[in-house]
Amino acid sequence: LVIVIAVIAILAAVLIPTFASIIKKANMSADQQAVRQMNTFLASEGAVEAPTSISEARIILLEADIEMKDYKPLTKDMYFYWVKSENRIIYADKDNKVVFPAEFEELEYKMGDWFSLSGEIVENDDWKDSINGGVVTLKDGGSLVSLMEAYNNNDTKATAVTKITLEKDIDLMGSATNFKKITKNVEFDGNGKTVYGLCSNASVFNKNNSAGEASSYGYGLFAQIGDVTSKKTANVTVKNVTFDGAVVDDPENSAEVSGAGIVAGIVYYGSTLNIEDVAVKNCYVRAEKKAGALIGYVAHNKIGNKTDNPCTVTIKNVKVENVTVIAGREAAALIGFVQQSNLSATGLTTKNITVEADSSYGYKYSSDKLTATNDKGENKRGITSKDYWDASKATFAEGPTNFAK
Repeated sequence: LVIVIAVIAILAAVLIPTFASIIKKANMSADQQAVRQMNTFLASEGAVEAPTSISEARIILLEADIEMKDYKPLTKDMYFYWVKSENRIIYADKDNKVVFPAEFEELEYKMGDWFSLSGEIVENDDWKDSINGGVVTLKDGGSLVSLMEAYNNNDTKATAVTKITLEKDIDLMGSATNFKKITKNVEFDGNGKTVYGLCSNASVFNKNNSAGEASSYGYGLFAQIGDVTSKKTANVTVKNVTFDGAVVDDPENSAEVSGAGIVAGIVYYGSTLNIEDVAVKNCYVRAEKKAGALIGYVAHNKIGNKTDNPCTVTIKNVKVENVTVIAGREAAALIGFVQQSNLSATGLTTKNITVEADSSYGYKYSSDKLTATNDKGENKRGITSKDYWDASKATFAEGPTNFAK
């Protein structure tokens, strides 16, 4: 018996690594075949008009019946990335070394150019060692993703953070992770650095709307600030940062996507959002409704015929350029939909903002408007009407000044 056991142990020691190697090679072969297939579709579509964002690339793949589950490599620590400058999918390891296709094996990683198809990137837990008095300093995109994941899972270290600062420019590389629901005070200080590759395509919650249709709410770096259910407010400040190449969209979600913005999807229940010395450029936001370059939806808590806990939004020295906002309705250059709120905006600079919407809803959407009006120029549905607007705080250094009328 001892001899038999010894023989089995020897065989296992020899064969298990061999089987593991065979499985890994098979998985890598399948992954490379997937890359080859995806690039075939991208090449054929790109011959007509190449996608300009990861969202458009995903839509092309969806039309070819390639869904999110197909974007995840079978091999551990390997990733599928869409390279914007090449309009091709590459297969790379955790150190960003390209394995396939062969013609891209010498391609070097460049910030803002690689986007993870699955929304997963290499995470870095080193932020846990940099917390000092509630302040955390981040060195790369993997650290921010790890922090957000921990915060969303109520990790005590993450939820104790009150200020986030950036030591360097960071690249989120198309990560789908964001801060789901903020009910505590948080400051995000970019320290003059740039965040590349924000790609929010995961919502904070799903529910059925009044018509019984599925709805998905909350897309952006901060998906939802404040919470009606728990009656908790939050004070969030985002300052001294540039967002370059951000994409806020959810093309695979069959539900009605609502509340989408680069900085915040929804500001809720008397919460405060301060946006100061921020630049947003080369970005794309798309939803069925309530979409804006900065914020998707500023909401109140409505009780009967009265409203309480109006939100406060302060926008100061903000520059938005080369941004596209698309929605079925309630879309605008900066904030998609505003209810009862105290809004102050000074030092706004906008350039090359494209806002597209379904005109059948009767709304007029224009790049020189903060929020939307109907085709008669009237404010509708509480977007900027006097019933929901504090005229004394609606001051603008640039642009239109008639939002409270």
